[in-house]
Amino acid sequence: MLQRTSWAWVSGAFLVGLAAGGPAEAGGLYISEFATPSMGTASAGAQAWADNASTALHNPAGMTRLEGSALMVGAGFGLTEVKFDPDRSAIQGNDGGDAGTLAPLATLAGVLELDERWAVGLSAGGITGAALEYDDDWVGRFQVTDVSLVVAGITPSVAYAVTDRLSLGVGATLWYANLNETIRPSAVGGNARVRVEDADDTDVTFNLSALFELTDDTRFGVIYNSEAKLNLSGDVDVRPLGQQASAGLDFTFPQYVKASVYHDLSDSVALLGSVRWEDWSAFGDIPVSADRGSTAIPANWRDTYGFSLGVHYRPVDDLLLQAGFGYDTSPVSDRNRRADLPVDRQYRYSVGAQYAVSERVTVGGSLVYADLGDADIDADLFGGSYKENRALFFALNLGYRF
Repeated sequence: MLQRTSWAWVSGAFLVGLAAGGPAEAGGLYISEFATPSMGTASAGAQAWADNASTALHNPAGMTRLEGSALMVGAGFGLTEVKFDPDRSAIQGNDGGDAGTLAPLATLAGVLELDERWAVGLSAGGITGAALEYDDDWVGRFQVTDVSLVVAGITPSVAYAVTDRLSLGVGATLWYANLNETIRPSAVGGNARVRVEDADDTDVTFNLSALFELTDDTRFGVIYNSEAKLNLSGDVDVRPLGQQASAGLDFTFPQYVKASVYHDLSDSVALLGSVRWEDWSAFGDIPVSADRGSTAIPANWRDTYGFSLGVHYRPVDDLLLQAGFGYDTSPVSDRNRRADLPVDRQYRYSVGAQYAVSERVTVGGSLVYADLGDADIDADLFGGSYKENRALFFALNLGYRF
């Protein structure tokens, strides 16, 4: 059986798993970088552009705009720099070093035109996921030492053109999440640790979307995605006590709404914009259960809001240049923020380019710099801020029209 002390370690350890979204999140834990062409505008206009197969991911209703069938493949990486600067601590330890890591980005999207009104699509890729790896003896080791979380999904969808101006879409996403993480409790020295191995779960959510073309030059897109409820269940190993247990973490990836506009200002210039809301107040208390009993960890999160603005410029017909800026609010206050959840407000700056190799083939690339905020922490045992908390994302994409 788990002793009282080790049970406290396990409770704290499971919260660590949520940190993996920290270095690569949008307003809360969701990522914005999908290795699609919309990365070039910091996701501005992603629900309204509907120019390639990635609309199956961003707004399935936009699939009816594509002439024929299409395929999009994207891949890249995210490189994070996460350095904590403690200004006080009740325990001995260092600043943790650079906890940032290198993480892959990948997306696959396809659209099949059935007739002039109907289209079906399939998209697959990451929903959230990254990693943190602090030094073993840093001041926040009782909250987190290292963690990796992968959350991916696959989404079949269908779209119908109600009129020449209005299309509707619906889809369902199969989620899969996998967590591995370690903490080193401050109360015990040496090699004391709590390790969670392969805690995972699946769930299914649905999305509803619409695309409305006000004129030939202006269109609006919107998507709603329902919340996912996951119970990450796995094995917990407590050292040096030599104890093992099964444990689970219940938490919610919340519902969200994203809306976009796309407007052709001229034959060579287009303006794009997006707004978004994510229901992170649904995070609530995080129930944790183990063989011995259960408890709940208060998160005290709040809803997040964001916007992004972008521009397209075509110096020649075959080349599209992109730039964008995005902002998202913080989901948590300094007092409630933890080192295993170093999320704060975010700024994104992006550039990209798309080149039409032929009538069927398009290649492109995007670069995004994300300022992830100071993420100040005001905890009981230690405090400080992240002097470096940023990420660089790079991705290439290949599109093909059948």
